[in-house]
Amino acid sequence: MDTFLGIYWTKIHTTEELLEARTKQLERREEILGIAYEKLLRARESSVRYWDRRMAARLRRSLDPGEMVLVYNKSLEDQWGKLFAHRWNGPFRIKKQLPKGAYILEELDGTELKRAYAASHIKRFYPRGRELSEIKIDEDPNQSGSSEEQESEDEEGEEFSSGHSSDSD
Repeated sequence: MDTFLGIYWTKIHTTEELLEARTKQLERREEILGIAYEKLLRARESSVRYWDRRMAARLRRSLDPGEMVLVYNKSLEDQWGKLFAHRWNGPFRIKKQLPKGAYILEELDGTELKRAYAASHIKRFYPRGRELSEIKIDEDPNQSGSSEEQESEDEEGEEFSSGHSSDSD
């Protein structure tokens, strides 16, 4: 019996041989399913050990409720082009962590998302920029600092550059 099912299909030529082979298949069905189930369990255990060993270095401190995170959008993996290069959605806020490590997230307004997310699909979000209340209506929001700070920086830069030009003469 060299094959998994133990039937040499290439040696069957008559209807009688075919019926006999199918009968053997049905008789051994439960045994074959048991063998397949045991192999599946061993493969899963091996996979868990491999994952734990390989990902041990990636473990990080858990995320606390209230922290802001981004969520990986796996549906964009199969898309082509640079249009889908940014595969992270968010930011969202951590609501709570479930016992097995997944996270329940919420929108910034407090609306809970429908499903839990695995820790491997979440990364910490580091906000940048300023609060909206700090930006003046007539100011360019992409420019950091106030216009007074910018003017003083320009003056310092002019002094620095003019100092160098006079030194080189």
